Amino acid sequence: VWSNTTARPHSTADIAATLVRQVVSPVRFADSLRGMTASGVTGFAHVGPGDVTAGMARKTVPGAPVVVVSSMEQVRPAAETIGSM
Repeated sequence: VWSNTTARPHSTADIAATLVRQVVSPVRFADSLRGMTASGVTGFAHVGPGDVTAGMARKTVPGAPVVVVSSMEQVRPAAETIGSM
């Protein structure tokens, strides 16, 4: 799990403090995506209504596969796409 306040993975040891910072700190979404990519993440999934974060992922990490899951019907195709990443 990555913290959008630090743009780094966080440990369970400081999860309470991290969650508090999540509420009051700026979101470092692009930095988080770049950090994930640098650590070996090769694709991204947006889960939920809309696709704003998917678009942000496409702009931040050009060429990375990005899937959008907005309904139960999209789960299986997205899982198949993610499984091939």
